[in-house]
Amino acid sequence: MANIMSRLTMLHINLIGVGTALILSLILFFALIKPRNEEVQSVQAATKALQDAGGTEEGEAGKKRELASTQKAARLTEANWQVSERKYMPTLNLGDKPEDLLGLYETGAYQTGSRTLGVKDIPFEWSRWVASWYDAQRNLGVARVLGQEFPIAPYPADPNAISNLKSISFPPDKGWPVTVEAKSFNQAMAHLRRFNSMERHGVPVVDNVALAGQSPNLLLSYTMQLFIIPSKAPPAP
Repeated sequence: MANIMSRLTMLHINLIGVGTALILSLILFFALIKPRNEEVQSVQAATKALQDAGGTEEGEAGKKRELASTQKAARLTEANWQVSERKYMPTLNLGDKPEDLLGLYETGAYQTGSRTLGVKDIPFEWSRWVASWYDAQRNLGVARVLGQEFPIAPYPADPNAISNLKSISFPPDKGWPVTVEAKSFNQAMAHLRRFNSMERHGVPVVDNVALAGQSPNLLLSYTMQLFIIPSKAPPAP
């Protein structure tokens, strides 16, 4: 019983660690970068308002110090995000001008090996790639259960839809419910840690992790979703 409790405790620790690593990059962007930029703008506005109102020299100096500190924190947050962006984000070409959208819908949006894909091909390509990522782990003692697929609905047959891709998630609404078979506890934990090396296809976010069964027939289940933030927003329709 003590051994089982020890393994359960280790499982919880591992899952907490994996979850923290997987969501960190997403938090950096959504929860830190945007508020940091807004904070800089707020302090800049307050400094200017104080100057325009003829504030005291001491008051202006305090605001300038606050602005410098806020800008430094914003630069650090941005630098941290850029590290994660280089690791996780794919290079997508969504165009610079509205007239780019028609061509990019068909080709030139994403390069993979010798193939050049259009935006219309991206959902199928990501679904295929995720399945291949799982299948490559068979020789590591982890396999997706029979019937486990990673469907992604195709994009609308309208090039203007590219303009809405300011952020992308696969699947769009909620994560895939995933179940894999693992031969041992350690192999199950290694599988979860392997998400941190799922590079250039978006930030993987894993949630609702559960482990059932006994070695060598363990079932590991969770939800998984990929989040992509293009390096620049697409053009208007």
